[in-house]
Amino acid sequence: MNPRQLHSEHYLKALIVVLSMYVGSFVYLELTTVKKEELLSDEGLYEIALEEITPEEKEELREQMEMQQQNTDLRSVARDVNDTRPASYDNWSAQTGASSQGDPEQAARDYEAEVFAQTGGAAARERIIQESNKRITQLKQQGQTPQTTNTTGSAQPNQYAGAVMVDFSVSKRTAFEGNTWYVRNPGYTCGFNAAGLVHVQIEVNAAGKVSVATYIAAKSKNASACMIEQALKYAKLSRFSPGEGSATGWISYKFEAQ
Repeated sequence: MNPRQLHSEHYLKALIVVLSMYVGSFVYLELTTVKKEELLSDEGLYEIALEEITPEEKEELREQMEMQQQNTDLRSVARDVNDTRPASYDNWSAQTGASSQGDPEQAARDYEAEVFAQTGGAAARERIIQESNKRITQLKQQGQTPQTTNTTGSAQPNQYAGAVMVDFSVSKRTAFEGNTWYVRNPGYTCGFNAAGLVHVQIEVNAAGKVSVATYIAAKSKNASACMIEQALKYAKLSRFSPGEGSATGWISYKFEAQ
């Protein structure tokens, strides 16, 4: 092989090596660039998604999360929205103020007799009896027996901080005997798949009894005929503190599917 031919072969090999290195470098750089572009694209989309959420929307999301948390702690009790006591999830009482002079245990029995007479159905009556026994037990634990009455005028320390099944408000009135137990809950009386909200406008007479109860559709949600009927019935059974003349207000009932 002559020197000229040998030189040509060396030149060709060198050229192949250089081209291989160039192609390899090009492929590597291209792959790296594509990967970076994908990462930047993902990051960009994520940043845009965050930027699109306004402070108002963030606050709404936070409230929705809090509401979901509260719903997990839903209790079958009533709450006066005008109650100014501190709120607590653990140390709370339905007693918003002291009972008036008299026999609170007998008052509870008399009220249960009225509710029992006006509420139909064996299941409903059994539930009323259980609630009555529970209430009377609470009265005895608080020392409010026929021999002992509370005349101090002092309220229990806290109201419940979580979600409740009954909210109410009556102008210049409170629940009878200072206890929201007298604003009863029909939230489990409509059976399975009965979930909704019923808003009832009420008028309370001087004796503290509900004289007028009106269903307000605009402030209700997913209300069935059973829910409306039960809400109106239980609203008429509610008892509030007596006062001069009549007073207006409302009761909001939350029904839960069983």
